[in-house]
Amino acid sequence: MTVADPRRQPPAGPKLSLSTVGAIVVALAIGGLFQEVRWRGGFSGVVPSPIESSVQQLKLGKLAFANGNDAVALNLFEHLAVENNAAAQYWLAHMSELGLGVPKDIPKAISLYEKAATQNSIPAQARLGEIYLNGDLTPPDYAKAFDLLGNAARQGNPRAAML
Repeated sequence: MTVADPRRQPPAGPKLSLSTVGAIVVALAIGGLFQEVRWRGGFSGVVPSPIESSVQQLKLGKLAFANGNDAVALNLFEHLAVENNAAAQYWLAHMSELGLGVPKDIPKAISLYEKAATQNSIPAQARLGEIYLNGDLTPPDYAKAFDLLGNAARQGNPRAAML
């Protein structure tokens, strides 16, 4: 009797069955949302086609991030962040702050949080306000923290209201 190597087991976390993933990919491919791209060296992959809306790309990025596919999430978030999508800027800042799929880069994270916050992204306002309040990632700025947390709290963010 052979024992399965535990290193070959799928990681713990959100799980999708192979049939569910297959059905999603087939549905998206039929809908023309993806196109196959081939890179030098024989690698090929599936990326969003230009006709896909930014809302769909953002949903796919969040799904990829939630399932631990940081490379796909990064690709989608970077593309949308360049187009000034506040939600993508927030998620890219989150990845940069924590070093998820990218090298940890606090100045880049703060810059992205600021871009998203100026576009009224409530999560970005709350996180940036928390950063300025705590002063552990950047020198504290209580006036900025108060403004950012106040804006996020008035829009219903409970953590910002607590802070």
